Amino acid sequence: VRDISVSRREMLLDESGVRSADHWEKIVSHIRLCVERVVLAPIFSRLILQTLRETAEQECALQERIGILKRDPKSKLVQVLGIPKRKNLDRCLWHGAVATLKTFDVVSMPSLKVGVLLGVKDEIFREASELGVDDLNADDFLPIMTFLICCAGLRHPWTTVTVLRQILGDDFVSGEAAYYLTTFEIALNHLLQLDITTYMQHLSS
Repeated sequence: VRDISVSRREMLLDESGVRSADHWEKIVSHIRLCVERVVLAPIFSRLILQTLRETAEQECALQERIGILKRDPKSKLVQVLGIPKRKNLDRCLWHGAVATLKTFDVVSMPSLKVGVLLGVKDEIFREASELGVDDLNADDFLPIMTFLICCAGLRHPWTTVTVLRQILGDDFVSGEAAYYLTTFEIALNHLLQLDITTYMQHLSS
C-alpha cells in the first residue's frame, strides 16, 4: 500500500488539494484499512486457527497461568506482578483500560488490534493521571499491562500477536505502535516465564 501510495503521491496530493504530512498519513491509513477490510479481515480468523496449531503449547501455558493468578484477590495479584504503590497505583482497578483491552478480541482487522493497544495505553495514562501520577515510566507500565491481560480474559493473545507480527510490515508497526505492541508481547512473555510451581507453593504456605 505504501509503495503504491508513494509512487502516486504527487498526483494524489494534487487531486485532494492536501499538502500536509499529517493529512498524507491519514490518506495512506485509510487506504490501508480498505485493503485490510477486503483482503485480511475475511481470512484473519483462519490465520489465527492455522497459527494456533504451532503456538498451542505456549497459549495453553499462558491461559493456565492466568487462570491460577485470577484465583487470588486482585490485591494479591497486584503484589505478585509488582505494580508500584506510589499514589495508590496498586489500588487502581484500571476499569477503563481493561474494558478497552477486551475489544482486542472484538475488532477483526490487524491495524485496529494495534490501535486497541494504543487505546489501552491512553487509558492507563489517563487513569494514572487521575491518581496524580503524570510521570508513568516503563517500569510502572509493564506490570500494569500484565495485570490488564490477567483481567481481560483474552482468548488467544499469544497467537494473535504472532500473526500480527507476520502480516504487518515494519513500515506500519513502527514508532509508538511498535513500542506498545512490544510491551504487550513482553507482558505475555513475563506471564509465560512465571514460575507457577513456586508461586502455588508460596500460596499454600
